[in-house]
Amino acid sequence: MNVGFIGLGNQGLPIAQRILAGGHHLHVWGRRETSVAPFVGTTATIVGSPAAMGFLCEIVCVCVLDDEAVRDVVFHQGLLAAMHENSVLAIHSTISPALVRQIAEAADDRGVHVLDAPVSGGSVGAAAGTMAVMVGGASAALEQALPVFQTFASAVRRVGEVGAGQLCKLVNNCLFTANVGLALDAIAVGESLGLDREALTAMLQAGSAASFALGVAPHMMNPASAAHAGGLLDKDVSLLEHQTEALGRAASTMQITARATVQEILRHAQ
Repeated sequence: MNVGFIGLGNQGLPIAQRILAGGHHLHVWGRRETSVAPFVGTTATIVGSPAAMGFLCEIVCVCVLDDEAVRDVVFHQGLLAAMHENSVLAIHSTISPALVRQIAEAADDRGVHVLDAPVSGGSVGAAAGTMAVMVGGASAALEQALPVFQTFASAVRRVGEVGAGQLCKLVNNCLFTANVGLALDAIAVGESLGLDREALTAMLQAGSAASFALGVAPHMMNPASAAHAGGLLDKDVSLLEHQTEALGRAASTMQITARATVQEILRHAQ
């Protein structure tokens, strides 16, 4: 299958490499030569523009940073306009549900199927092929894209129509952020009681309190990573806040904890 991939960053690169290793004819594009350099000398095709990719591929996966980047690639750089009828556009980025619905509406006029398919698992999960893909969109389109998704994911599930995948991912990321805050608080409480930080963390991870957040939380407070991590988490926590505020729903305990965690992480970046 001819598969295109845009967004060869920390997470996107190993996803694209898994797709290539899975036997698909991969097409890649990047704004910088360094982005596509890992594919020089491989069977992948490096294309000159998103529009060229859209013309050549049956499925195109987009895994760029945010709403602005997705909008630029899909609309301004001609990706969607070049795609053929019955092709699939999979949005792996974490963006606003409103934007992915807008893309789906525009794509419908061309007979292109959009899958709202954000991913979770990070670069480690991508390299291992154990990502989770939360899918919004038509079941038939998911069936068409499933052989591609299965090259890098061990959990792929349709959670509703277009937009539902983003909602699911935003709840996931907000819960993760809140868990980071609780993990940091637990370590601080333990240290105030005279417990050794390293020993405490090791035993928490070995017990019923174990979590992914507990393993990564201390690293997020390093000034070198706090700005990047805090910025991404702030984006996703804010997106979920906008969704719940639109419903007239008060911020949940999860959201309040996540917002406080973001503020604490960003404070370490200053």
